[in-house]
Amino acid sequence: MRVFVAKGAAAGSTALLGERGREWPAVWQGDDPAEPGREYDIEVDIDGVARWLPAEPEWSGIAGVNGAVVVSGVVASVDEDVFAVDLEPGLAVVDPVEDMPELRPGQRIRFAATSITVFPSNI
Repeated sequence: MRVFVAKGAAAGSTALLGERGREWPAVWQGDDPAEPGREYDIEVDIDGVARWLPAEPEWSGIAGVNGAVVVSGVVASVDEDVFAVDLEPGLAVVDPVEDMPELRPGQRIRFAATSITVFPSNI
């Protein structure tokens, strides 16, 4: 997934990232700080689901919405208590989720994430 950095951060700190006109906070795990105004290819790890929301077919991706970080996309794969979501473009792995509803590949979902960690892949 390609994003720009709206507000930079050192490794282990929260950066403000953006893509397709939406901004959202994520913990930056690069060796070097996230530089404001720079674009990065990243891998996304979603650290859990705070709450499930009604799916919206209008958009896929990640966005800060009313103080929550909302993830919307299509289930790419499911493996026991972990799943991957296609953010169109880009995949994100969602770490173990308690009380995960039955999900199936191709299903559109939306949820508020507990937190998101990103790993730059083009440094």
